[in-house]
Amino acid sequence: MKKYDVKIEMYSGQTFEFETDSDVRTLKPMEINGTRMIVTEEEWAFNIIHIKNMKVTEKV
Repeated sequence: MKKYDVKIEMYSGQTFEFETDSDVRTLKPMEINGTRMIVTEEEWAFNIIHIKNMKVTEKV
């Protein structure tokens, strides 16, 4: 199974770095309580309107 390193920068300046089995670039947003969210298999969830920048690197 492929692994991905993900770095997400929010408009607030907060950053998140994590490893996941999901290629978050291909995930379809889910609507949760009226908010469009990206949710990984590991249950990382991010509101897409707050994401300023996202970098995904496939691990070898």
